[in-house]
Amino acid sequence: MRDPKRIARICKILQKVWSGYSDQRLGQLLANYVFGHHVDIFFQEDDISEKALDDFYKHILQGTNEQLDKEYNEKQLKAYFLELDKLVKNIGNER
Repeated sequence: MRDPKRIARICKILQKVWSGYSDQRLGQLLANYVFGHHVDIFFQEDDISEKALDDFYKHILQGTNEQLDKEYNEKQLKAYFLELDKLVKNIGNER
């Protein structure tokens, strides 16, 4: 059984992240900054989603939103999502 406390944890992180990008719809935020357009999160376990949100929030804390937008060029985003894909695939292989 999944930990019901995860819902509050994930929502809390999501609120912090989304507050910095309030002009974006939820789907835009998740696709553009957290998971990427090529990640299918339907079967993804919540701990992976929570980690991705938490990692992105830590990046936000390192600078202002404007700095973050400048720093997250396409090359950096691609590297981030490739690492996330590897993590998701490794977890899938462990099952």
